[in-house]
Formats: sequence, C-alpha cells, structure tokens
Amino acid sequence: MYEQLVDYFLSQPRRLVALGRALLNLGGLLAVSAAVAHAATGAASIVRGIGGGDRSSVMLAELLPGLPTWWVPESAPGLYIAALIAFGGIAALRTGRMYERLLGQGRTAGL
Repeated sequence: MYEQLVDYFLSQPRRLVALGRALLNLGGLLAVSAAVAHAATGAASIVRGIGGGDRSSVMLAELLPGLPTWWVPESAPGLYIAALIAFGGIAALRTGRMYERLLGQGRTAGL
C-alpha cells in the first residue's frame, strides 16, 4: 500500500504539489476561522459582562447554534493541529517541487 502511494506521487510530482497547496490552504483556513471565532466569542463574553451577566467564556456553538462549528479549532491543541496541517502542506509542496526539478517536469527556473 505504501509503495503504491509513493509511486502515485513520484510518477507525477505535480500531484504532490497540488496536495501541498491543498493542505497549506486548509491549515490557513483553519487558522483564520479560529482567529475569527476567538474574536467573536471574546466580544460576546464582553457584551455579556457589560449587561450585568456572568462574564464566562462563550462557546462558538452557543453563538451560532444553527451552523456546524465542529471543524473550527477553539483551543490550543486545535491550533497546533491546524499548524501541523499547514507545515505538512509546506513540506509536501517543497518536496513535490524538488522532484519536479530533479525529473525535469517543472516549470522554468525563473517562475
């Protein structure tokens, strides 16, 4: 199984480059969504405190009850996972480009 996966990516390194770009975009999307969720929950917590209520932390699922928010990282381990996905994408992208250069399948050197 592992050999087939290696052969799949090494036969056409552009597949590895595309996988790297997808993982990098996914990691970035998760990081941006986490930042927006952190700002939204912080603002809701402040508004709750100004209104005289308990200023405890508000979960994103409480703010957006009708939307699926299970994929948004709200804690440090979730952000670490998003960073690992992005770094894995960078590694796959660099490795794919290196194999493209070695096999002579890449774009011109200036681009």
